[in-house]
Amino acid sequence: MNFCLNFSDLLKSKSDIFFKSYHSYFNLPYDEAVHDIRVYSRKLYVPLLFLEKLLKEKESHPYISLFREVRRKFSEYRDHEVMLFRLTGMAETVNEEHRIFHQKLLELTAEYLEKQKHLIDESLRNVIFPEPDHTVNVLCLKLRNFQHNHPDDYIKKILKTLKMMILKHERSVGKYHRSLKNGNIQENIHRLRIAIKKLRYLLEFCSELGVFDASKQVKKYSKLQKLLGTYCDDLMIRNHLKSTAKQFRNDHNDGGFSGYCNNLSQQFGTDALKLQRKVPGISIAEYFIFAEYKKHRK
Repeated sequence: MNFCLNFSDLLKSKSDIFFKSYHSYFNLPYDEAVHDIRVYSRKLYVPLLFLEKLLKEKESHPYISLFREVRRKFSEYRDHEVMLFRLTGMAETVNEEHRIFHQKLLELTAEYLEKQKHLIDESLRNVIFPEPDHTVNVLCLKLRNFQHNHPDDYIKKILKTLKMMILKHERSVGKYHRSLKNGNIQENIHRLRIAIKKLRYLLEFCSELGVFDASKQVKKYSKLQKLLGTYCDDLMIRNHLKSTAKQFRNDHNDGGFSGYCNNLSQQFGTDALKLQRKVPGISIAEYFIFAEYKKHRK
């Protein structure tokens, strides 16, 4: 296995897609650009974090913190983008009596998204990434130097680092899945979803490198991540609608619109509760990779 070559090719391909989206951010259809920037910032974050762990460097490259910042900037926009999409999909099923309220809700959500877009535009203009091709070359050179300095066991050290990272995320998944029986189930489902997302991207990275085939695990994690994402979206929309109802009741004395938002929030809350009841009973036994982690498979 030519690990250095595989790593170089992988890093270059992910970097090309990310920066193509990032540099054409103001020209691409906005939703398409947001999706690619969010996804590939995470896909690039994983190999950078791996290299940091392997070389035992702390915050070895500014990309790591920059990718965190980019994802943070887009997270709130993405939430309201999902809400607008879901509410738009419901528009045709709203009865005549409530259509004026639903249209008002769509307009408010669209206005908020435009404000968020403006804020993101302004902040991203000030984010400066190091030159990507040079960066990729420097990182790959570091890996080749590591191989040169450890000619006999560099593959062993690489596999040990990946195993350590996978086990860390598996423990997090197991921990938050077990915690669903106690404490704040909504918060723990949110944390479980994040832990699954991190593990999924790491396993994708391992599979693409040719270290091992984790395609079955990735597929299962993707399915579970989608379920948990729908749950979290339902809760997010419910909470936003409750907040909107309260605001219009207090500030605008608009009882009709406020009541409609409250009723709609209850509908999303009911949908979330149905999904919430499913999650604790989902078996995650087949999701884990390593045999020594069997004690957490129960």
